[in-house]
Amino acid sequence: MVSFDEYPIIYWTLGYVLAAVLVLVCLRPKSNQLFLFLGLLLIAAMRLPIVVFNYELNPDESQIISHALTLRQNPIFWQSVDGTTIGPIDIYLLTLVKIFGGNIDYSIAHAAALGCSLVSLLFFFLSIRNFFNESTAKLTILPVVLFLAFTQETDFIHYTSEQVPLVLLTASLWLSSVIHKGNTLKWPVFLLGLILGMIPFAKLQASLQAVYLGMGVFIILLQRHQIKSIFTLILGGIYFPILVFTFLISFGLLPSFIEFYIKGNLVYASSGNTKNVFSQFVDILILSPDFLKYLSSICVLILVGAFSIRKSLDKWLLGFLFGWVLVSIYAITKSGNPFVHYLNLLLYPLALLGAFFVYYIQKPSLKIATAFIPFLIWSVFFIPQTLKKKPLNLYVSTTNHTLQQSEVAKKILEYARPDDMLVVWGWACRYYVETQLAEGTAENHTERCIYEHPMKPNYRKRFIADMLRNRPAVFIDAVGKNSVWVQDTTTQGHQNFPELKDFIASNYTLKATVDEVKIYILNERSVKK
Repeated sequence: MVSFDEYPIIYWTLGYVLAAVLVLVCLRPKSNQLFLFLGLLLIAAMRLPIVVFNYELNPDESQIISHALTLRQNPIFWQSVDGTTIGPIDIYLLTLVKIFGGNIDYSIAHAAALGCSLVSLLFFFLSIRNFFNESTAKLTILPVVLFLAFTQETDFIHYTSEQVPLVLLTASLWLSSVIHKGNTLKWPVFLLGLILGMIPFAKLQASLQAVYLGMGVFIILLQRHQIKSIFTLILGGIYFPILVFTFLISFGLLPSFIEFYIKGNLVYASSGNTKNVFSQFVDILILSPDFLKYLSSICVLILVGAFSIRKSLDKWLLGFLFGWVLVSIYAITKSGNPFVHYLNLLLYPLALLGAFFVYYIQKPSLKIATAFIPFLIWSVFFIPQTLKKKPLNLYVSTTNHTLQQSEVAKKILEYARPDDMLVVWGWACRYYVETQLAEGTAENHTERCIYEHPMKPNYRKRFIADMLRNRPAVFIDAVGKNSVWVQDTTTQGHQNFPELKDFIASNYTLKATVDEVKIYILNERSVKK
């Protein structure tokens, strides 16, 4: 099987050669299909080392996978699973792997992330083509293609909670472009409303962008006096939420939805917000050298286009696009947390703003410059890396691409059956993934049960209720060096939660301590067979 070391010079060189060919094809007229094919191929080829790297790239990845594992046993979201800031659509997507059998592991998640990136890019290309023209579309997505192909920053290549929202947002953008062109059919309007209504259930943080896009189309339809289409848009927008609320009411989960998905995330979003939006954005931006390269590429497009303008501007469209960038920046900074993967939400709004200016570039020499400069921005870093023999590939793989298990996971599996439930106290969701065991509590990381905040009692109450209802076969206290954020065993271990301490003491036996992780087994079935 294919594998990659840290210095696959031939593979990377071929990647840059393909990128150079892509630039040349971009400059040729009537080359859309070939350009798209080569662009998607370049991204897929350069992301192959990540797909075959069957290890955790980001803790969120393990969080999503373990939720998907749980939904395969009990598919009722907000009962068996609470994704906290991650919506159900993101997680249900990974459960589709069950159709093909096998594990839901990191390689599957990395492949899903790649698939989302390719679909989003395709929708974006079609959008730019409709809003402007084919030449603008090709020049605009070049920086996006190069970024998605050559970045090795984990925040842009793992299965983030932004991947599915990006697919939905770019699909919405495409439908908006279809309507903008003057399409009078009702299905694009209804479908746009439907997809916009789905976005809050993929990631609440992306809801602002969805509302903003919806408002833009609403204004277009209002200006055209297409009142029936406005009602169609609204009907599409409420259709999916109605389905969700019907589901919630049917299973008696509406209080949990309001308490933990709405109220819980509002508390989370306001807890760390201490700086102004601009300062927070800069703090996040400087953490990502690759996104700065991408931003530089877009700035080149904007500057060249701005100096090429020789006719009146569509000021309304420019204002709308600039507003979408600002809304995206606000969404990125709303939680107050400096998570680089939030920058995914800005990827396409920036490119769309760049497309507005690219449209005004008419001189062939300037078009050549705008095509080659993004390529040079990336290749200029490749050459010194190669000469100095610095690692090109951060994700070294072997021919064995099976899911690897830690010593903790191996010990857990000495006691657990495949259909058992596991509970991890702390933040170490990779143990769910490594054992392929479902969660015994709705939350698979317990920082909201540990840190002080207004809803801490609510999370603890639900945690105990889940333990009583599910009686998971295995409970582990992972607080310590193997846990994200919660690492103080004295103040954050499960013994500091009195009700949980008593429940574990009465119903579980400490069987082993492996790598500082305490493994408890349910008394009534403390052996595997």
